[in-house]
Amino acid sequence: MKQGRVGELSGYEEKYIGALERRKHTPTLTAVIEISKALNVSPVETVTRVLDLLPKFAHLEIAPPK
Repeated sequence: MKQGRVGELSGYEEKYIGALERRKHTPTLTAVIEISKALNVSPVETVTRVLDLLPKFAHLEIAPPK
């Protein structure tokens, strides 16, 4: 599904959906619920999938040395 359509269905702007996809923003719980509903996925399933993927992307969360 295209970002614009997800935005239409969830009530968020396409730009915000794109920023979430690029990990430029962290969604609120409300956004997770609304976007999950737009995608016809249980919010619980969305959070579970994110938790399962966190170890794979852990290196991206480490702040660079100062």
